[in-house]
Amino acid sequence: MVLLPNFTLLALSCLTEVLRHAADGGDESRQINCSWDLLSVSTNSIMSSSGIAVTPNKTLECDLTGYDYIVIIGGKLPKDCLYSSSYTQFIKNCRQQGYKLIGMCTGTFALARAGILKNVRTALHWYHYQEFRSHFPSSIAVTDELYIEDRDIITCAGGAASSDLALYLVEKHLGKGKVIKCLRHLILISAREARQSQTPFDLDIPQFNDLRLRKAVFLMEQNLEDTLEIKQLANMLSLSQRQLSRLFLEHTGMSPSAYYRSLRLRHARWLLENSDQPLDHIALGCGFSDLSHLTRYYKKQYKQTPGSTQSLRRKAQAELEPDQSSSLAEFIHE
Repeated sequence: MVLLPNFTLLALSCLTEVLRHAADGGDESRQINCSWDLLSVSTNSIMSSSGIAVTPNKTLECDLTGYDYIVIIGGKLPKDCLYSSSYTQFIKNCRQQGYKLIGMCTGTFALARAGILKNVRTALHWYHYQEFRSHFPSSIAVTDELYIEDRDIITCAGGAASSDLALYLVEKHLGKGKVIKCLRHLILISAREARQSQTPFDLDIPQFNDLRLRKAVFLMEQNLEDTLEIKQLANMLSLSQRQLSRLFLEHTGMSPSAYYRSLRLRHARWLLENSDQPLDHIALGCGFSDLSHLTRYYKKQYKQTPGSTQSLRRKAQAELEPDQSSSLAEFIHE
């Protein structure tokens, strides 16, 4: 695991904690079934994005013989996404030598900077979508999947998805039994599939050229439940309400309130399709006063009620249950 400057602790800990529990039969943290090392340009402590330092035990010049994967863990991006040549050359050498590479969190940026993600489907965190596209247009940026394996390169959006990728690797190499052990010890319900969508955010935001508009929509997204008054939003941007309205109408064809509502409706639809939350909880969590308020606008935008969307998802799940039950029964029998 190669730690880039200002790497994220979550990506590192999600991966190592899953491996730790899979590596041993009990909970003694012995690296029996799998093992790992932390690499960087030196063995001096390297600072994470949270200000907590971690000490690598090897350098990039160590012998890589025997490793199945080289994992590049990123975090806070450097200016202009420029990395030290020590890292980019290391990644290039690993690729040339046939090692399987994994980019976790913004480690994908380092892989792209090394020139190995051209025409490769790349899983990105929604927040970095446009930044990645602007710097690396030859890569295929994807934000509706947690992790992707393409051409012997694995990329992961980061965050909690790092544990889903780790569980995938454990199942691939050590079997379902070890996955179940990891889930139980880490108090997780299940591993999410690679194609599980990330929580939706409007990917059109960064494409707006006007910085004020990008900031306005970003603030809307950060306040989907406790909604901002349009006057309050305008004040935060040092604009009048009239200026804010003109800005939205010019670039989106919608008023600020209508655009805000469309974001909340989109989030509601994602929750209906991907969670079992009660309808009234979803309504309140998306900034609507009650379920009837959500239903009125939801039906207008999606031509169906929230209940219909949820019912369709449950019906689809029910149709899959016999096959899943059969697979589980076969696994238990084995």
